[in-house]
Amino acid sequence: MSIRRSSAVMVMAGIALVALAAIIRFWFVPSVSKLPASLDITNTYTGTATLLNAEAVQAGDMRNAILQDVPVTLERHTFVSSTHGDTAIVQDDLTMNAPNGVSLRSNHTYAVNRKTMLEASAPDGTSVESHTGITVGLPVDPDPDTDYSLYDPSTRAAYPLELQGNSTVAGRDVLRYTASAQGTLADAATLNALPPALPKAQLTQIAALLPPDNQAKLSAALPTLPDDVPVNYTATTNYEISIDSTLGIPSNGSLEQQVVANVSAGGQDIPLMPVLALDATLDEKSVASAADSNASTATKLDFVSIWVPLGALVIGLIAIAFGFIRRAPASRNDNARADNKHAPVESQN
Repeated sequence: MSIRRSSAVMVMAGIALVALAAIIRFWFVPSVSKLPASLDITNTYTGTATLLNAEAVQAGDMRNAILQDVPVTLERHTFVSSTHGDTAIVQDDLTMNAPNGVSLRSNHTYAVNRKTMLEASAPDGTSVESHTGITVGLPVDPDPDTDYSLYDPSTRAAYPLELQGNSTVAGRDVLRYTASAQGTLADAATLNALPPALPKAQLTQIAALLPPDNQAKLSAALPTLPDDVPVNYTATTNYEISIDSTLGIPSNGSLEQQVVANVSAGGQDIPLMPVLALDATLDEKSVASAADSNASTATKLDFVSIWVPLGALVIGLIAIAFGFIRRAPASRNDNARADNKHAPVESQN
């Protein structure tokens, strides 16, 4: 192969490598920087809770109707059950376990856009929970200047995520957010575990345990109430979440939740008592596991998004430069030698 031809091949190969670097960096990397189809995470929260004692309520023993400050664990299993292009069907299963076999499950299914992490249209035939805001995490490379909102499954509404600053968790940079949710309890699983109504006789017992203001309101309303008094519930939840600043995945957090039973009378709700009060924090094992997983994922993402295109770019530029050097015109001395070499030899007489 001639020098001119091999130089051309080298230049073309270099241009191809530079183009490949651009394709990887600006097309391939954004296409893979999204919620992975293999997502399967189990996190455990530990803490204490105040719970409704169903046996005491049925027996009419309202003084013991509430179990105070019992130890609980809250297991959250989040996984992608299927993907459809940029839409992921995400299962978010919550199970609270308390002593004496008490267990409360609350399972949710969302259709999530794998890039924005917001709600997506579900494929035909797939039943999902309609929602707004973030459910399982922020997008890759979350923007601290963007106003995100968090979906609260208890009230089935979204609330602002308030950025509290930067920090680190197990050596990883995180964005610290808080959110406060408050409204009518709408989670079907929790509602099904609570009584929809209470006998008027039990409300009379409860009235004696209320603060004076609420006691007076309930006592005044009792004569007008039916024998089985409908009860509604309100939920208040405060979240603290640390989000990996590269991947957008939660790496630490805690929640405080209180569910209060209310009776409607005279156009207003009269609070009776908290039937659920939860205070739980992600345990050390879950925090460490999240940090290890995030570090491994970030390393792979850096390799694909930085080192592979950078390597292709550098090798491509070297190939182009070397190819042009080989194609450079010969020097005058080289040309003179070439001319002398091919000049005819004069005969000597």
